[in-house]
Amino acid sequence: MSRGSYLYQLRKAPSKSLDNVYSEQLAAIRKIHADSKERYGYRRVMYVLRNQGTPLNHKTVHKLMQHLNLQGAHPKAYKKYNSYKGTIGKIAPNILNREFNPPKPMTSFATDISEFAIANGKLYLSPIIDMCSNEIVAYDISRSPDLRQINRMLSRFGKVIRINNIKEALIHSDQGWQYQNRLYTNWVKQHNLTQSMSRKATTYDNIMIEIFFGRMKVEMFYGKEKTFKDLKDLEKAIKDYINWYNTDRVCKKLKGLSPINFRKQALNSASMT
Repeated sequence: MSRGSYLYQLRKAPSKSLDNVYSEQLAAIRKIHADSKERYGYRRVMYVLRNQGTPLNHKTVHKLMQHLNLQGAHPKAYKKYNSYKGTIGKIAPNILNREFNPPKPMTSFATDISEFAIANGKLYLSPIIDMCSNEIVAYDISRSPDLRQINRMLSRFGKVIRINNIKEALIHSDQGWQYQNRLYTNWVKQHNLTQSMSRKATTYDNIMIEIFFGRMKVEMFYGKEKTFKDLKDLEKAIKDYINWYNTDRVCKKLKGLSPINFRKQALNSASMT
């Protein structure tokens, strides 16, 4: 064998061995990555594999994904929607104080508004996230970030409060004008919730909801803006993503579970103790 042929075979040997040794795992990785709409990186693929009974470490999954030329969605810098208009109402104290890990679900929540802009116009997403389970428990999508949107979101959140028999909880936001408005502050008091606000110009005080917005836009929006036909198409994509995020998206913080599965497991464990 010539030296050139030997070196060529030497370079190809590792790839051939991976195909032979990990044939089933490679097929599973392809499917997991495709099912996530190419959003998952190697760590989330690893958690799904483990949930399916295939315990591979993250280094092996990383190597196999490189072999398949697969990668997850990557972050991108973006301009954040800012609803701050100065002090126009009551500023609540920062009671949360960056305690982002409550002991059980349905006790601490965060909210904010984010903008999605395409050629046809803009949509505004106003969600409420459970800081324990990362679950989006209520949300509203609107073409205008006004009080009607906040009212609709609160109405949906009210159903969550009744269904889960929430007696006391904390809800955190930034100092946006919506959260200083009497409609919002009165609703919070009527439902026995404690209102908390970030300090001015301190994004990290509300980092839980900021992380959600960042992940969501990386995984379903950035780089795909031109693929949405109109605002209705974009709204459907946002709703589909939130449903997938709640029910299927695995998270390292949640021990490889989705938000809803983690919440159910945590509440079941609490009821047994």
